[in-house]
Amino acid sequence: MIFKQCKQYMLVVTLLLVSLILISGAEAKNTKPKEEKAAMVNGKVITQSYLDQHVNMILKQFPGKDGQIENDRIARIRFKVLDDLINREVLFQESEKAGVKIEPAIVDEQFAKMKKQHPDGQAFEKYMSSLNLTEASIKSQIGKGLAIKKFVDTTIVDKIDVSEKELKDYYRKNKERFTRPETVRASHILIKVDKDAIEFEKKEAKKEIEKIRARALKKEDFADLAKKFSQGPSAENGGALGFFQRGQMVKPFEEAAFALKPGEISDVVKTEFGFHIIKVLDKKPSETTSLKEVRVRLKEFLKQGKVRKEIMAYVEKLRKKAKIEKFIAEAPAK
Repeated sequence: MIFKQCKQYMLVVTLLLVSLILISGAEAKNTKPKEEKAAMVNGKVITQSYLDQHVNMILKQFPGKDGQIENDRIARIRFKVLDDLINREVLFQESEKAGVKIEPAIVDEQFAKMKKQHPDGQAFEKYMSSLNLTEASIKSQIGKGLAIKKFVDTTIVDKIDVSEKELKDYYRKNKERFTRPETVRASHILIKVDKDAIEFEKKEAKKEIEKIRARALKKEDFADLAKKFSQGPSAENGGALGFFQRGQMVKPFEEAAFALKPGEISDVVKTEFGFHIIKVLDKKPSETTSLKEVRVRLKEFLKQGKVRKEIMAYVEKLRKKAKIEKFIAEAPAK
């Protein structure tokens, strides 16, 4: 379904807010008066250390081989992060011009929520120290992020709506995205056969699975048989595979499973893994969710898409008017 992909679909402004909660801004501890510049936006400096903090947070999430990432990739990430920080700065400066103010109590509340994500005060202090943060610097950036969000909400988000025609047109043109495919819930028992097995080993494996199938057809509990005899990873769960749709299993297994009715046990099925018997426990037919059922979520999804485009266009407009200087070179495209 479409909403599995967009449930956490966030706007540019939200990404900016997330970044400030994770990393401090220009007020980081031990900032030197003559620290190297990464960029300037209308005379406001984005320092190298500020940029590094953001880049390092990202690099921790994408370790390369042996914890290393190639220099060209780091340079590309670095340049992209700098571009994002410039976007945030032009938005913040615009919020200041509009007179946006954030009450200290709201900042304190957000800071308290952040602090609660850590098990205790000592862990939080360690976290701040590891990123060279102070409480004041974090609160400063929280305030900036909230100011940006408030400004963008008032300037863009609150003025955008999705019409009934837009809803219906999108639903009609993308109906397959609201369709749940046919699924089956099945269990299986597997007797493995190595791909290099000789003919005798294959025959013995097939004899074994046929004996197990005979017992299952005599109403012995399928889950108990799976726990006792199956050589697949699902054996400890009684062979249970849960619900799956077409394309998630190897072809011979899939064809056999979808051909069965609930309660039926398959003939012996040969796959690249060995010999199986399958028992289908439940089936759900393909089903399309109606527009009425998805209306609220779809409207929000479409609105977010429109807002995102408007924000990007607005930021581009601000950047054209701003005096922006970059002091790091863009890495060559790979």
